[in-house]
Amino acid sequence: TGRIPYDEISLEGGSAFGTGTHPTARLCSQWLLNTLPHVTTTTPAQVTPDVINVLDYGSGSGILSLVALLAARRCNRSVRVDGVDVDTNALQVATRNLAQNRLQQEDDGPTRYDCRFYAPMEHTPGSELWDEITGMTSVLEPQTEPEPSAPVTSASPNSSSITQLPTDRIQSYNLLVANIIAPCLIGLARTLALLAAPGGTLALSGLGSHEAAEVVTEYERYFKELSIVQELEGWVLIQGIRNDLPVR
Repeated sequence: TGRIPYDEISLEGGSAFGTGTHPTARLCSQWLLNTLPHVTTTTPAQVTPDVINVLDYGSGSGILSLVALLAARRCNRSVRVDGVDVDTNALQVATRNLAQNRLQQEDDGPTRYDCRFYAPMEHTPGSELWDEITGMTSVLEPQTEPEPSAPVTSASPNSSSITQLPTDRIQSYNLLVANIIAPCLIGLARTLALLAAPGGTLALSGLGSHEAAEVVTEYERYFKELSIVQELEGWVLIQGIRNDLPVR
């Protein structure tokens, strides 16, 4: 009855967090579907003016990255989605989910739908944990921008095929979503501020209404207009806009 394609997402069962059914995942999904079509990509830091850059921090199974691709397809907007997680298994599962759902570019049309999954950028929270988990401190180096046309295959990646978020992503994201528990969100305030483009829009969830004030206090140095914009079953989503203050 008029339903568009790509309106269903299939996820591999397993230990990676995120099935899309938890209230915070539903809040973030709806936020992406509502917000992405209206993003303006004309900020000074925008490398490719017509491409929406989306960051899914704490990507787990990749569910929110897939929703971002879905939202872009629905409004015919080009998008580059980067998912970041410290869990090697989650990065592997997310990559397989990406291949299974076939939401990326499949032809030579002008609209691009690109997505990749990464370990945390070096010298940011979680990067040292990545080194500890993988034992790859001497192997992982900051990565340069991959070729946009490079396909993500359905082959299961191992830890040596997973790289850290490239350093050229600093100040590049128009939309940032982080669905993580409140203590982790508090620890990520500086990192997310560093990655957000000027005027970029941030969504934080994974927290209850009783935790919102503490999280807002931590983020208000770098983000303005912070407020609860959605609430579901006692869980909330906080939205903010990146201000002009440098990250120190």
